[in-house]
Amino acid sequence: MNYLVPLLVATPLVGALACLFVKYRFIHLCGLGFLLSLGPMAALVWPDTLVSGARQYELGLGIIPLQIPLVNDGLGVLFTSLNVLISLLAGAYAVYYFQPCKPRQIRRFWTLWLLVTAANNGIYLGENLFSIYLFIEMLGLSAVGLISLSLTPQAIQSALRYLIAGLIGSLSFLVGLAVLHWHYQTLSLIHLQPIVQSDPQTIAAVGLMSTGLLLKTALFPLHFWLPEAHSQAPAPVSAFLSAVAIKTTFFLLLKLWSETFSSILNPNPGLIIGGLASLAIVWGSLQAIQQDRLKLVIAYSTIAQVGYLFLVFPLFTQSFPISQDLAIQADAWRACVYLALSHAVAKSSMFMAAGAITYFFKTDQIERLSGISKLFPLTMFSFALAGASLMGVPPSGGFVGKWYLLSAFIQSGQWLWIIPAVLGGLLSGIYVFRILNTFFLKGSAKRELGLNKKPPGVHVLEIPAFALAVLSMLLGFRAAEIFQLLEVGLPVPLQLESSPLGGSE
Repeated sequence: MNYLVPLLVATPLVGALACLFVKYRFIHLCGLGFLLSLGPMAALVWPDTLVSGARQYELGLGIIPLQIPLVNDGLGVLFTSLNVLISLLAGAYAVYYFQPCKPRQIRRFWTLWLLVTAANNGIYLGENLFSIYLFIEMLGLSAVGLISLSLTPQAIQSALRYLIAGLIGSLSFLVGLAVLHWHYQTLSLIHLQPIVQSDPQTIAAVGLMSTGLLLKTALFPLHFWLPEAHSQAPAPVSAFLSAVAIKTTFFLLLKLWSETFSSILNPNPGLIIGGLASLAIVWGSLQAIQQDRLKLVIAYSTIAQVGYLFLVFPLFTQSFPISQDLAIQADAWRACVYLALSHAVAKSSMFMAAGAITYFFKTDQIERLSGISKLFPLTMFSFALAGASLMGVPPSGGFVGKWYLLSAFIQSGQWLWIIPAVLGGLLSGIYVFRILNTFFLKGSAKRELGLNKKPPGVHVLEIPAFALAVLSMLLGFRAAEIFQLLEVGLPVPLQLESSPLGGSE
């Protein structure tokens, strides 16, 4: 199995190159074929990691004299599996979605799509911060091309805003890397963890790197680029950006704060992040409630859900009694990972559902879509399931994540953070039910928009959204397997006892 981990990065890179030269009539087959080949690889790496533990690998680049170090720890394998799944389902969705597009646009899509898939896998499995930086740049530049795929003025403007934010974030991260390498002469995550010290150089490096990653993750108030970028991009691209792209930089922040630099961080940065996260939850939810476009509602909802991911960070920077420390750290990890997973699958489902509606009605103005539930029952059901996961309704993955989030705050005695966590769930219910209420009203949208019967081929767009919505619910029952994988390479044992849905873990 030694070759599978490098292949998870190398295969989509080769696929991107192949899509540049393959004949157009084979372009969809080529793109989907390379994505399909990643599925068995991810499926085999998961049990191999459980049995053999985390190991180091090297990705060789052929004629380029550079070996990229990789490691298959549990967290990286889990997020890689998520990336492969959503890339494949959104790619299958895109085959039908991009039918009206020009051949050149479709070729560009598949090339960039495989590049972002490779970049994400490279970050999740990366062991060296410089190689991770290279993959971050590949991800950012490819995402700019995907956002501007339609070449409309609005899409190009959104892509440029995304590019500027990405470049500023990358520059901050790179300067932090330079300071870190100058001080320690290494950028290996494994080598850094035991030798980092709480000195001005290290604190400056961590601050610069974290600021750059926070900008790329769009934590309030660094979110200015996200709403337009996610709402103007084509539906499969929006699904991928919201579900996976921003999780990539969050994943890296999680590793840096809770593993590599956990021993030197004091409570103040964590409290600042927690405060910004609380504002993100409330502000993003209130903005989502006020929007009149479906994709903008989902985009602003992402800002709120990003806040949930960072609400746990105060727990990573504070010391607790030894009898409580492991339990608090374990619940913090559970909350971070489950909230990230559940948001990824639920939000990608919502964007795909919105994309199906927009594809056939040519609008995502909510008020103009009243009464469309009879034409798109599966789409409406998918949107409702995904929305329930965002609200934290049992037995969804979102419920599990929020359960462990509240548990960690209660055990640590930090009751204040519970307020934005609960308030965000209530506010998300408002904008989800507002949309569903409009869709199920008796209205004249079908006649106004010129669609009086169920369009042919709609199931091709509905099924991927439905599959992800169902998965957002099934995640609530699969905590044991996910937490078992997370223990591989984790510095703090999870010490699992029982899940909130019952049953031994």
